[in-house]
Amino acid sequence: AGIRVGATCVLTRANAGALAGLVELCSYLGNIEGIAIDFLRQAGRGDNSMQPDAVVASRGIEAAIERAEGLAQMGGSLVRFRELERMRNTVEEGRERLHHCYFDACRSVVVMPGGEAFACPSMLRPELRLGNIEEPDFAKRLIGRMVRARRSVQDPQECRTCRDRWLCGGPCLAHCVPESNLAIECAVKRAFMRHLRSSSLIPPSTISLLKTQSSSE
Repeated sequence: AGIRVGATCVLTRANAGALAGLVELCSYLGNIEGIAIDFLRQAGRGDNSMQPDAVVASRGIEAAIERAEGLAQMGGSLVRFRELERMRNTVEEGRERLHHCYFDACRSVVVMPGGEAFACPSMLRPELRLGNIEEPDFAKRLIGRMVRARRSVQDPQECRTCRDRWLCGGPCLAHCVPESNLAIECAVKRAFMRHLRSSSLIPPSTISLLKTQSSSE
């Protein structure tokens, strides 16, 4: 009891519109710091028919944020959202998000039980294989192999040229091979952005920065 933990919610057709209920549960439990929103990947029993509608997912996020803030105002435990906190931190520090994750930044090594190493835990593909950690020269030119693995996955043109990429950080690269649910991820992130831009917790000068960077091409 009393151990602070985080929760992860994988969005599906069944739960995308019911995220406010998840927030209520997390707030009631009291020891959940926040929720990380993840997106369904086609693996195992998770097929494309379980993908949520992008509009429903966006509205579900908006309702969840509203419920979290409402419960906190009534004295309940504040439930945060990891993506929203990342965006808030980016804006408050006056910087930009250059990468989506450690794989995107060429700083990720995933080791399997047999010693095989890959660059991304969600894409155990031959072109992302980094070698075997039991190999004597595994560490040699490891960064170069990471860079080649990253270059083997191209994010869409619309993501590379998006005016909000500085705040978004780009898409999950596992969703780019193939492009399975980029529209859902984009809709969810934009819901967080809208809330951040309208948030009274962000200083006016920071809001101005948001509007300026968002309007620039």
